[in-house]
Amino acid sequence: MLIGGFFEVVSGYCLGIILRRHMLPEYLHNLITLTILFTTFTMSNHFAHESGLLAVSLMGIWLANMRDVNIAGILDFKENLTILFISGLFIVLAARLDLAQLQILGLTMLLLFVIIQWVARPFSVWLHSLASGLIMVRKNIIKLDGTERYRCGGGSGTICLAFRANIRR
Repeated sequence: MLIGGFFEVVSGYCLGIILRRHMLPEYLHNLITLTILFTTFTMSNHFAHESGLLAVSLMGIWLANMRDVNIAGILDFKENLTILFISGLFIVLAARLDLAQLQILGLTMLLLFVIIQWVARPFSVWLHSLASGLIMVRKNIIKLDGTERYRCGGGSGTICLAFRANIRR
């Protein structure tokens, strides 16, 4: 725990100073943050097994609590990375499916999948967006775009609230 804390303090403080004093151009903030994050994780894990996650978590807390450090761009980048990694995970999982395994499940599972995708989700979006004030075109986009669930982090009601806050009619 001390190893993770040591690396967190050193890397978090140094990155905070670099960002606060504008020592890097804005377009390099994300790259340098990711580089320092991976370096901190690797160095901490090298000296103490499983301490890397603690180190980078504390580094994020340290950066978020430093004064006069603009981390808005880094937070947007983190959100984009999260979407990219979750999408990649589902692509890898789908690529590992074998056609023979799908045939074992039979037509009932295929029918269940179709009902969930084309009946249950659109109904859920319609139900949760009744009082949202969204126009029908926006509702249809939400019904068809399942990936927005991961971005908004919840059910259809959360999606509608996010769209209502960010999209003007």
